[in-house]
Amino acid sequence: ARPGRALLGRATADGAVVEEVAATALDRALAGAAERAADADAPATGPETVLAVPLRVRGEVFAVLVLARRAPGGSFPPADVAVAETLASRAAVALENARLYHELQQADRQKNEFLSMLAHELRNPLAPIRNANEVLHQKGHEPARVRWAQGVIDRQLTHLVRLVDDLLDVSRLTLGKIRLTVEPVELDAVLAQAVEAVRPMIDQYRHHLEVALPARPVLVSGDPARLIQVFANLLNNAAKYTDPGGRIWVAVSAGREIEGGGGPGAPCAAFAEVRVRDTGVGIAPEALSSVFELFIQANRSLDRAQGGLGVGLTLVRRLVEMHGGSVEAHSEGPGRGSEFVVRLPIASDPAAGADAPAELPAFEGTADPLRVVVVDDNVDGVETLADLIGLLGHEVRTAHDGPAGLAAVGEFDPDLVLLDIGLPGMDGYEVARRLRGANTRAVLVAVSGYGRDEDRAMSREAGFEQHFVKPVEYDTLRTILSAVRAARVRSS
Repeated sequence: ARPGRALLGRATADGAVVEEVAATALDRALAGAAERAADADAPATGPETVLAVPLRVRGEVFAVLVLARRAPGGSFPPADVAVAETLASRAAVALENARLYHELQQADRQKNEFLSMLAHELRNPLAPIRNANEVLHQKGHEPARVRWAQGVIDRQLTHLVRLVDDLLDVSRLTLGKIRLTVEPVELDAVLAQAVEAVRPMIDQYRHHLEVALPARPVLVSGDPARLIQVFANLLNNAAKYTDPGGRIWVAVSAGREIEGGGGPGAPCAAFAEVRVRDTGVGIAPEALSSVFELFIQANRSLDRAQGGLGVGLTLVRRLVEMHGGSVEAHSEGPGRGSEFVVRLPIASDPAAGADAPAELPAFEGTADPLRVVVVDDNVDGVETLADLIGLLGHEVRTAHDGPAGLAAVGEFDPDLVLLDIGLPGMDGYEVARRLRGANTRAVLVAVSGYGRDEDRAMSREAGFEQHFVKPVEYDTLRTILSAVRAARVRSS
């Protein structure tokens, strides 16, 4: 507006703003007449009364409805003000509904895209599993062919488990259900385990990996398992989105004083910095701001050669922020590679770190076997688990529902009961409560597809000693059996 033409308002009790102003600056903005728009320098024709009514949603003003009348010396009567306020209220509701409808459409489209991705990603590993299984069914196959088929099944099952685990983790993070066990952690040990987890993919694509660590160990405050997950996800992305024979770098620096290093508004503090860089496909500039959002992938296409559900980087960001750190994505554009920078707070008291407890030795051999009952309504699942336990030298009984499980425990007097939760009729919680009520000596371990914090809490309340999520790894199974056997030896 020209000098002296600015709209100066005074708020009334009901929020309307009423003021008389000169009309020249408002003619162009409010009148909308073509002949006035063509003559921007037309002189003012007299004072004009303006009524400005704010449009509010949940108490916040997001727009203003402005009405003007060319009536020198006049003002809007109360009835007109009331009509304007009603119009503004309805306009605010209409605009907000339109915005919400647009967001709902976007969410629905994103949901459909995600379900399509999920179906694709689940079918991908299922196909080679089925093919490898058919190979094993053929007669006359060579030992090398059997080993190859077993390797295919193992790799694809690992991929399936990771997909499901990522989905569960992002759900638990969204609901605030994940709790960290924070302690001083050596970054080199965390990175070594993350590299080990991703090494098969790195070797598969023939990538060259370089890891640069400081001369002295760097201690950060964090949950070791979750930090391994963070860096394994970043390394997995680097390997997946880099053409075969590419290069991946991991570099660690420590002791930097970074203002706001833990995010916006954070105080100046000492942070360790981990950079994961690759020579991969890169990220377009317009996608850098959204790569950490849920179900977003920077480069989507129907071939989906790289795969994934678009949740890995969301997990990375949220887990890092839970540690009081931050993560950034950098890229010079498509085909120019990517770099992810993770900052984590330096441990304030390195001496507070304690050595990790030694794992119990795995029980080998058939001497002094355990008596085990496995209860699960999945017939294939219970029989294969029973076979594994039998191969480790233990005696096993199986049952497929709660009553049969109670009967098997009563007849067999086991040392260990591996019990599913989602049983038909009588669920695993009720079976556990009844076994505890009968003072069974058996160790009760839940083996279930339910792995939320609430499920684990309900397991403890029902009398389970431990809760494991399906599928249980072979080494984990051996550890469970070893721990039960060691406890039995101590008590005898």
